[in-house]
Amino acid sequence: MKLNKKQIQKKKHRAFQNKLRSYRKHISKVQQKPQYVINKNLQKIRVMNRRLNVVNINVNNTPSHERLKFEAALFLRQVRGFEILTEAIFTNGKRADIYIPFLDMVIEILGTEKPQDCLDKVKTYPVSQVIMLETKNGIKFNLDYLEKAI
Repeated sequence: MKLNKKQIQKKKHRAFQNKLRSYRKHISKVQQKPQYVINKNLQKIRVMNRRLNVVNINVNNTPSHERLKFEAALFLRQVRGFEILTEAIFTNGKRADIYIPFLDMVIEILGTEKPQDCLDKVKTYPVSQVIMLETKNGIKFNLDYLEKAI
């Protein structure tokens, strides 16, 4: 059986449509995976600052600030299983205490800075959610608050 030009074009078009449908289905499955979300959100962080699950210490912060940051990072990693970045520097140059790429969330720890200064800083973060913890409330209170918030 010999096919004419119109039938050949129709078969080619149908094959192309099938490949396109298959590709779109594949992409939708990939976009639902957690690693896709993490990689997409890591694009907001400077390239040299993408060390996951490492607690970075800033010597300019108070010991209580650093202790709370460590305890929160430990809770997020071990109890909740999230990938985290500490002292994350965004591409716009702003620095966050803890960033959770899967949730696109920043945890900011208030110590010596005023709440209004922190609110002004938080507005510049390219994230969907921000949680603020205060060092004066104590580690246990803050971790309980963090557990309820996430």
